[in-house]
Amino acid sequence: MNKIIIVGVIGLLLVFGIHAQHNTEQGIGSADTAYQSFSGTVQEIREGENHISILVEEEDSAHNSIVFNVLENVVLLDNMTQDFLRASDLKTGMRVTAYYPENTPVALSMPPIMTPQVIIVNSQRMLEFIHVGQFDGKLISNDRLLQLHISPETLITDREGDVFTDDLAHHTLVVFYTVSTKSIPAQTTPQKIIVLN
Repeated sequence: MNKIIIVGVIGLLLVFGIHAQHNTEQGIGSADTAYQSFSGTVQEIREGENHISILVEEEDSAHNSIVFNVLENVVLLDNMTQDFLRASDLKTGMRVTAYYPENTPVALSMPPIMTPQVIIVNSQRMLEFIHVGQFDGKLISNDRLLQLHISPETLITDREGDVFTDDLAHHTLVVFYTVSTKSIPAQTTPQKIIVLN
């Protein structure tokens, strides 16, 4: 069993090392980074010196879990109200989805440990969609999956909750929307956008 774990850790080190080297060689910076997500249930809340961490276990696979550090710069949101939350609002049993750039450093422990940029608390069945990513001058996400059309009804704030009036291009956005076209990229008029940077 220990040999399997050691081989697995070595494999992960090789994969992450090759991926990091590839990104460096290609000159890929944060502006070109796609976002990944991980959904599951909070199984445990760990108190740290200056922050808490949550152990999140994937619902369909009890052996697939990640520890997420909830630092001050992590944006916490409720999917139903779209409101900001505090780390103290997190409870065991909550369903959450964490979003993080694909090049986020990961501690190769068992389970792995990382710090996401955004954690969404799924307080109800998902009636809307959420997309986290960076958008270009035409407001197309860098993964080419979503294009935004802004209306006067779209609420746009910064990560502090203050109204954001600058250009949205080349920012990392958390986008809440309900309806989109079936085109590629899908097009939508969001309900709310939160600008992360």
